[in-house]
Amino acid sequence: FGNRPALSELQLSFGFAQGLARPTVFARFDIRDEVCIQVGGFVHGQVVRDAEGTRYVVIGVRAAGVETRGQEGDKGPLRLWFWPRDLRRPASCCFPKLDASALTATLSAAGTQHVKEVEPAQLD
Repeated sequence: FGNRPALSELQLSFGFAQGLARPTVFARFDIRDEVCIQVGGFVHGQVVRDAEGTRYVVIGVRAAGVETRGQEGDKGPLRLWFWPRDLRRPASCCFPKLDASALTATLSAAGTQHVKEVEPAQLD
């Protein structure tokens, strides 16, 4: 990949919720370790926490564009997406202004957690 993968190099294979709003949008994410590390500094299933103690689970990488949310042809920069653990339903967010070095400086590793893939029919 060089330093960062291109959108065309992603393997969008893992289904999960994209975004925090309802109705929840289904999307696919690239969960390969090397891609997640290059884009966001952490790997799929890794639990991280911020300075306030909020915990997130790493989902994977996809474009951060919101104009075509959930569609395979999303535009926008590649971002690592996180599941906020205080939400009891599948949902995810990214930190659009933070690259991998900023994310690893802001978030600290706090373990791992299995993330169950979801299907579109499972979302509200």
